[in-house]
Amino acid sequence: MPSLALLDPPLVAGATFVLAAAFGELAGRLGARLEPTIDDRFRSQIGALQGAVIGLVGLLLAFSFSIALARFDTRRDLVTQEANAIGTTWLRTDALAPGARTEARALLRDYVATRVEYYEVGEDRGAIEAQIRAGEALQARIWGIAEGAAVASPGSLPLSLLVSSLNDAIDLAAGRIVAHDARVPGPILALQIVLTVVGVATVAFGFGLFRGPHRAAMLLLATLMAGILVVILDLDHPRDGWIRVSQEAMLRLQRSLD
Repeated sequence: MPSLALLDPPLVAGATFVLAAAFGELAGRLGARLEPTIDDRFRSQIGALQGAVIGLVGLLLAFSFSIALARFDTRRDLVTQEANAIGTTWLRTDALAPGARTEARALLRDYVATRVEYYEVGEDRGAIEAQIRAGEALQARIWGIAEGAAVASPGSLPLSLLVSSLNDAIDLAAGRIVAHDARVPGPILALQIVLTVVGVATVAFGFGLFRGPHRAAMLLLATLMAGILVVILDLDHPRDGWIRVSQEAMLRLQRSLD
């Protein structure tokens, strides 16, 4: 199933809030209606059920948040690592002959521009694929220059180091693509939404049994859970969310190359 993380975070959280509020209202009214027929033993059982459900919701929220945050940190670290690898490759092009060095550095400038644009196109899948293809074409051309020089001078340590750093840059570019597509699994988010609705309804039902103000408690709980869900989903939107992966390392590299 497509990941719910691909959907707009406020839309998913808003839908979750509405569902939780609607089922909570129904459960609260049902509890108030059943109150005259319920004994103290059943009320204590409902209280235990409330604690268990809310605890399970909190556990799943923490689990989902930890996944989203870990992947956000991975995306951020990969940007810095890739920028460093490209910068090292640029420095090691000194090992090339003057003509090859000039060509390789011009291609590296273009390559950095594609890596910056790869992030700035947002979540447009077609534009992302276009930037990936453009980057791969430049990778092949730069690799051809480095490989040709290394073959011509097989014992050259500087050229071997150039090939090694270029290989690292290519691997990190592939790692960024994989990290971008790694989202919180859709079934986990779907279960989170279901448990949120059930948790709010259970709390509202318990308040209804005691003829308490279930509506205020239900709305507060639904708002808090929906707010946490927004943060989890936003962490999974590194390009166009409120919490964005910083591209400063790549932008700083681009300015230094220019």
